[in-house]
Parts: sequence; structure tokens; C-alpha cells
Amino acid sequence: MTTKPLKVGDSVTIRGSPVVCVVTSVNTERNTVDVKATRDVVVLQKDVPWATVFLLDECQNGLRIVTKGTDER
Repeated sequence: MTTKPLKVGDSVTIRGSPVVCVVTSVNTERNTVDVKATRDVVVLQKDVPWATVFLLDECQNGLRIVTKGTDER
């Protein structure tokens, strides 16, 4: 779970999933977010509880970008 407030555009992962997602919407009343997968099959997940969302820090996000760039040959 993240302690930092989530915002649209944040890179996150969801507990139990290796997929990196981007926050597309934040609902502060229900403490949920909508997220979209960043690669492979682009799936939109709605109303994901904050308790299951983990914010990627800058190092993890940079690694994702480098990995994505080298995967697509």
C-alpha cells in the first residue's frame, strides 16, 4: 500500500500482479483508482482499492522504461 497520495499518471503495481500500470483516475471518496496496463494487452481495471496499489519509485519506473525499450526489438 502506498502512503503517498496517488495521482493520475503515477506508475503503480497491484498486489499479486507483475504488470506495471498507470493511474487513469483517482476517487478520493471511495479510496479507489482506475488503472491501465502499460504493455501487452492493455486492460483497464476500475475501482482498485488503494490498499492493493503500490507506487513505483523513480528507480523502479526508470528500470521499467529501459526494460520496455529493450524488449521491443
